Amino acid sequence: MSPSGFNTMLDIIWTLQTDIMTTQSQYPASTLALTKGKFYVCCTIPPELRLLFKNQRQLKRSTGTSDQNVAKRKQHQITTAIYSEFDEAAEQLGTPSNLVRQAIAQHAVGEFKIDGWNLELSLVENLQRLADQSGTTVGFYTSQVWQQLTPEIQKHLFENTDDPDIKIKYLTQFYLNSSAWDQVLRDGGVTPAPVKQTSVVTISRLQQEYLEKNRWNRVATKNQFMRGINELREFLGDIPVSEITPHHGYDWAQKLSDEGVANRTISGRITASRSMFEFGIRHRHLQQNPFSGLRLSSYGAAPQSYLPLEKDELHKLFSQPMKDHERLALTLLLTTGMRLDEVALLRGDQIKTNEAGFRYVDLRQATTKNIGSSRQVPLHADVHLLETQGRLFNYATNADGKAWNSAGNALGPLVRAVTDNPRKVLHSLRGTLKDLLRDAGVSKEVNDFITGHGQGDIASKYGSGPSLEVRYEAIASIKHPWLAHS
Repeated sequence: MSPSGFNTMLDIIWTLQTDIMTTQSQYPASTLALTKGKFYVCCTIPPELRLLFKNQRQLKRSTGTSDQNVAKRKQHQITTAIYSEFDEAAEQLGTPSNLVRQAIAQHAVGEFKIDGWNLELSLVENLQRLADQSGTTVGFYTSQVWQQLTPEIQKHLFENTDDPDIKIKYLTQFYLNSSAWDQVLRDGGVTPAPVKQTSVVTISRLQQEYLEKNRWNRVATKNQFMRGINELREFLGDIPVSEITPHHGYDWAQKLSDEGVANRTISGRITASRSMFEFGIRHRHLQQNPFSGLRLSSYGAAPQSYLPLEKDELHKLFSQPMKDHERLALTLLLTTGMRLDEVALLRGDQIKTNEAGFRYVDLRQATTKNIGSSRQVPLHADVHLLETQGRLFNYATNADGKAWNSAGNALGPLVRAVTDNPRKVLHSLRGTLKDLLRDAGVSKEVNDFITGHGQGDIASKYGSGPSLEVRYEAIASIKHPWLAHS
């Protein structure tokens, strides 16, 4: 899910209240089941929608045939109709809990580039998963949307999580609303004990403790946060964190905006500091987070989506002189829709042959972006690979084992040589394939599974989606005359 230029989850919630986000790629994949001599298309109803389907767990629609091949051809059209029913139900489900779920998911994807909400997991499991991947806490995700949560959800989180921030928020709210607390107030009130500080805690001191003690799922995330906090310290000076106010955050955002920095980048830098301040509160260095609730949607340039390459640009791209491994990498990017890192790290033992005779890439055991990316991708007949069990390419990996940066530095100039449009880059090849598949009449479900925007092949609870044969037929239906250039 691409970010929408918002920083805080409160920003996202206000937008979601008028534009409920429901996409078919969030829905479970369909399966075929033979019942009383006829094949039925079966699709699991997402848990949050079951109330509107009389608490059924599954929708079934008949294909009207006992021929499995005919049923498969009808499956995707019927699945699309089922998804439309889900869409209509979701439009009726503009509840606070649904808004919060989507807000948290969008916040995670937009600011941390990590997996979105997993419908197979519970609310608490999803929150913990997002916290683990972003190097923050469950409390960090819930603190900014606490007032939008229903009392039932607040109680559920209190009883099912161990996060101290949630415990404090719930108990504080409980006692503030109780008659016992009213009695205390009538008797003269109380003054909360101040946070004890044995010494002045500056930005650099809190930063050092935060980077050392916080749990980090990825080295890249830690480095990204470190750079963001370094920039804050350069902007404000190494002042005590207790002196920082929301005005400092807005001043910094304005400075970055004036320098032409994108809204997405500004949001990421503010997030790094906000996360550090949350850490400071938990360790009693701060009483409140000065960057909590900042509304940054008006700062910086709005994000722009990548544009696919035109057919004449594809001819120019592949007609350039280049090394054999560069041509192979570009061919794989265009014909499979795989991400750059998936191609750059590809190994020979991931290339397998289907019983029907075509080859495919098995990404189910690889380290992929999300569960939807753990998939099997058929290879086009025009792709020619050398026999090897090791890596196909020798692009250098970083501390997280990723090779996208070195691969991008090597292949990016080839794209730049045929277009100077900044919105046309290596990643555009994924969009190009999606357009080619769409023009060939391939359904959205199959399109999404091929490019890793679907549920993925390891989401066994919801089935395995369109068969590998169906995906291969979709891949094979695309003609690539530009690959004939040598």
